Amino acid sequence: IRAIHAENPKVVVVVMAKYPGAAGRRIGADYSNLNMAVRAGLADEPNTVFANFEFPLDEDMFLMSKSGHPNCRGDRVMASAVIEALFNARVLSRGLAMGEPGACLADSACSELSASLACCQRAALCRVAEGQCVPYSTGEQ
Repeated sequence: IRAIHAENPKVVVVVMAKYPGAAGRRIGADYSNLNMAVRAGLADEPNTVFANFEFPLDEDMFLMSKSGHPNCRGDRVMASAVIEALFNARVLSRGLAMGEPGACLADSACSELSASLACCQRAALCRVAEGQCVPYSTGEQ
């Protein structure tokens, strides 16, 4: 980070949380303590943003074809975390309207979330399509 800022101190660096380890398609290892330590270590670094996120437990979030790598659902959670972190740091002027992670992240009742598209936007297992909340696949064939 310091080497990047030595070249250009105005650059904003985003540091992603380490995603949980995989056990097949589900979470096998939790790195939340490590992520909290990294976030704390970055607190005094200028122009550095930490993008924290979690995957819902007991859900299909990893590729089977490339063990340990997130599938489309996991990628979506991570991308949303980056946008949210950049918005909260005032790097982006607009963000995504997303519900609270605790209430929405693991929600799989997509059709019921159409009344709350913000919760649908946060849900790892759903997506907004044509104004409706619909299931989001893993992306694997």
